[in-house]
Amino acid sequence: MITIKNYHKGLSFILFSAMAFGVMPIFAKLAYEGGISTAALLSLRFIISGLLLLIYLKAFKINWRVSYRDLLNLFLLGGVFYSATSIFYFSSIKYIHISLTVLLMYTHPMIVAILSAIFNKEKITLKMVLAMFVAFVGLALILGDSFISELSGLGIMLAIASAVSYSLYIFVSSRVIKEVQSIVATAYISIFASFGMLAIGLIQRDLTFILNKTVLLPLLGLIFICTIFAILFFLRGVEVLGPTKATIISMFEPVFAAVFSLIIFKEKLSFLQLAGGMAVLCGALMVIAMKGHEIEEVIDSTNI
Repeated sequence: MITIKNYHKGLSFILFSAMAFGVMPIFAKLAYEGGISTAALLSLRFIISGLLLLIYLKAFKINWRVSYRDLLNLFLLGGVFYSATSIFYFSSIKYIHISLTVLLMYTHPMIVAILSAIFNKEKITLKMVLAMFVAFVGLALILGDSFISELSGLGIMLAIASAVSYSLYIFVSSRVIKEVQSIVATAYISIFASFGMLAIGLIQRDLTFILNKTVLLPLLGLIFICTIFAILFFLRGVEVLGPTKATIISMFEPVFAAVFSLIIFKEKLSFLQLAGGMAVLCGALMVIAMKGHEIEEVIDSTNI
């Protein structure tokens, strides 16, 4: 059973992960100004991250060997689910406003909760549903109403497919990290994701590799902050808190993204967007409070 110390560690891991993922669109936007294509940027991001992690594992003599079953699961995580999430997401924004894509993408905590209830027998309480609802409404307020004018059935289906594939990524990863160290899993996921991105780039003929000063610094940020640290922290958080609670707390990501954009690009937030940020915060805090209450109950019953 989780202890208070481990719980706080898990919570910190997820929040750091959300913060790291939150700066990803900023690094991507800066890199695109240098002329590199999406597929090329993502391919470099993942292959360099994977190679650096493998070098680290080798240097510190960490066992990176995994069973064939775990290798298959890691391939599914990186080469299939993570890659599919990216292609569905970036394809969706070609047909509908990016705000609607992000909103539909963040239905994944609900999908993860359903998967956990079916396969892991994880109980979905009324408080959990309420927390997800509050956080989801908050996201809707953050993204605003700009997406209402642009509706496309194909775009909506692609966005939902992105949410489903990411949910499968989270659900499968919660099982893999029980057998594989988080840092080893992150290395394999990064390498397999690079294969997936290269394949997508070749199919779409979208591999424009440009490395200049404008691209290099954001690329390094994507590699170290948004990939190595972000994925590693998230997997450690899922390992401690479980997939459902971890994904709800990870909904802080768009809040961090909005704050960073406000600071760096001087973007303005409306009153509704600020209210939305508070709603996401409340939804996540509800999950945190519920988990804390569970820990207190365990400690009380132990003392008895």
